[in-house]
Amino acid sequence: MLEYRDVYAGGRLVGSGSADVITIVNPATEEVAGAVPSMVGADVEVAVAAARKAFDAGPWPQASPADRAAALDRLAAAIEARAEDTARLVTAEMGMPIRLSRRNNVSIPCGIIRYYAALIRDSSTEEMREAVSFAGRTLVRREPVGVAAVIASWSYPLILAFCQLAPALAAGCTIVLKPAAETSLSAYILAEAFEAADFPPGVFNLVTGTGQVSEMLAAHPGVDIVAVAGPTSAGRRIAAICGETLKPVSLELGGKSAAIVLDDVDLDATATELGCLCFANSGQACFTMSRVLAPRTRYDEAVQALAWQASAGWPARSGRRSGPSGPASGRWPS
Repeated sequence: MLEYRDVYAGGRLVGSGSADVITIVNPATEEVAGAVPSMVGADVEVAVAAARKAFDAGPWPQASPADRAAALDRLAAAIEARAEDTARLVTAEMGMPIRLSRRNNVSIPCGIIRYYAALIRDSSTEEMREAVSFAGRTLVRREPVGVAAVIASWSYPLILAFCQLAPALAAGCTIVLKPAAETSLSAYILAEAFEAADFPPGVFNLVTGTGQVSEMLAAHPGVDIVAVAGPTSAGRRIAAICGETLKPVSLELGGKSAAIVLDDVDLDATATELGCLCFANSGQACFTMSRVLAPRTRYDEAVQALAWQASAGWPARSGRRSGPSGPASGRWPS
């Protein structure tokens, strides 16, 4: 079992000012995976101050795009060097099947990091454009906003974190990451990876805790921009806090996605895809097809197709298979 009692700030672990902890339990096995601090305002101050110092006085915002790209490539390599530990830790935290965890918490996040590294490698920080509304030219200068607070969700913790972390780092921002309480252990592995990749101290900082910590970050005057992935209720609250000071905020929130089955669909051919969209990661994804809308004339067939996928265990093979592992004659069993 892993236990942390620290804020990660300024390139080192700093003892948390909170005596309270959050116990992290694997929902698949009900085993305790570890514990992290339920942080308080003093901890947020430490992390934001470190990020603020690294932005205002550190080398990261002034680094060339090529240097930041090289650092991002080193970060991806450092995460890959911890691939199995990272994947297994996320599985222990939130129950994601290990095959999915290896892909979604290592391979895809590293792909995101390398995408933004390539995007900025040969980019220019200044560009001269012809003016549109007046005679002359306009100088467009690309500059980092400042300190970015990244508030991540638990369902795909590292993908959702790096969808915001990677572009913010590429732009030259410094970061305070607040992971979901349920998946906070794996965030400490990220701190190790940032150190191994030789990032300047304070570029990456980490706080853990409840939604109150997220609200403290959003309200903090030392935070310049906020990115949230999570439930709609949390997004509304963070957006309202940022709106009070017109602080920029981006929101990726939950929904109730629907798959639409049309009259002429070949359910045998599409059932595997429906199974993936409905049941992958135990149905815990922002794009999960949590509703399937089917015409009355295909209703029974659609129910049978999805029931087969659910009983076979995702990812199930195509319904065209025969024998004990699949229905015969290419139709779904009744």
